[in-house]
Amino acid sequence: MNKDQLYDILRKYDDIEWEFPNGFDFYQADKQFMILVDLLKSIATISSFEHWSEIQDASFHGKIIFKMKDDDISLQLRVSNFGKLVTILNLCKVSLEKQALMKSLLIDQGYQFIPEKNLNSSYDGILKKLKGTWFTRFFDYI
Repeated sequence: MNKDQLYDILRKYDDIEWEFPNGFDFYQADKQFMILVDLLKSIATISSFEHWSEIQDASFHGKIIFKMKDDDISLQLRVSNFGKLVTILNLCKVSLEKQALMKSLLIDQGYQFIPEKNLNSSYDGILKKLKGTWFTRFFDYI
């Protein structure tokens, strides 16, 4: 997927609502997130995770801090409240094999992986008062 296609995805899920779109099902999203936490335990060591009720005033509902097995790089996965988007901070620092394993796990669970590097550009979407990046829009506290 090229950069233009990724930005098309981001723009597709941009919404007039700041934290979550109308009709967002927190219970279903949290259930899917907890399944992801359990699956991740088979290939990584989880340091901590936060979900739904522990995260307030944010455009995401799940965060996992972990290290891939046999690796010392700390990674952080965040799941957005919009479009089942997910990103992993520092993923580019692990081997290509481990990157592919993580992406495959996410895709198998129905998530849309967005590389961190594509989220660093200034946000220029429909929320004119939002100052920040595309990461802020979909994966951060607002």
